[in-house]
Amino acid sequence: MYDNNYADKWENPAYVAAVKANIRSNANKTFLKSYERAEEISDYLEKIYYQLQQSDNQPVSFLEKLSASLREYGKLSPKQYEAVCKVIDATQDKRDALKSAIQNQKNYAESLGVKSEKFESTVTVKKIITVKVAQFSRYDSDEAQIYIFNDQDNNTLVWKTKNILSNTANEFAWNLENSNAVKEGDVIVIKASIKAYTEYKGEKQTIIQRVKILEVV
Repeated sequence: MYDNNYADKWENPAYVAAVKANIRSNANKTFLKSYERAEEISDYLEKIYYQLQQSDNQPVSFLEKLSASLREYGKLSPKQYEAVCKVIDATQDKRDALKSAIQNQKNYAESLGVKSEKFESTVTVKKIITVKVAQFSRYDSDEAQIYIFNDQDNNTLVWKTKNILSNTANEFAWNLENSNAVKEGDVIVIKASIKAYTEYKGEKQTIIQRVKILEVV
């Protein structure tokens, strides 16, 4: 089976490799039997090892090194096992939190009666806040407006833009001081798209974009 041209079998690379493979296989069998989540851990690290091999990179991160170690020795120490369990659980917690947040957004959208991204609504301009923002060219403004609207159900809608709403439908004003610029307290009908759902100081807010005035009430 092995090349016999060696004075000692331990000098034969093929023999040494076969022994190591056998030790690794037995260690892996014991590892899989000894830990409740060993198979899950093995699959998780195997994916990391596969990605590492595909990129042809050396293991650098903690998990990459563990994936290489498991491949070489067929097992992990109890501390290494617990560490990977914590990483997997933390990742799952983040996924669950994200799913919960998305579901909450959907529920909030339904509570507003909004079932699609685009909508029309009659709103009152509650507040207009001017803030400093980055300029992307010499002709670009360094100011933006944050419009805070309340709809008829007292839901808060927020729009941040460098445009200034005009009381003339589908137009914008040059500045907030213009007579045709929308002012705080005005009631308008807008068409917009929903960008996100957030909460600010305990108050739920709908972030909107692409706002156009359809009518001034």
